[in-house]
Amino acid sequence: MKAKSILNLIFIGTLLAVVLHAWPALSRSEPYLRVTSSRSVDGINLRLMHQVEVALMRAGIAARGVVLDRGGVTVRLADTNTRDSAMGVLQIAMGTTCRVTPDTVSNLP
Repeated sequence: MKAKSILNLIFIGTLLAVVLHAWPALSRSEPYLRVTSSRSVDGINLRLMHQVEVALMRAGIAARGVVLDRGGVTVRLADTNTRDSAMGVLQIAMGTTCRVTPDTVSNLP
């Protein structure tokens, strides 16, 4: 290969790595927690949503949104530090009855 081709490949690889590293900021993704019941619960579990809201309120953690669906509860939070704090609070409050998993989701439609 010619030196110019190798330099082009290095440049493209570096550019791709930078874009992939910056993707969460570029896509304006926001952190969320997913709370699901350890026991199999059919349908929508309003009690689980209430427990999540009360635990966050008692800890003074403001959620951007708490959404209930068939699988459990999704809690959107402002940043990753808040998400980590909320995760600790929810794991203590829910005990072994629920599973709390962190992730990020894009807030774009």
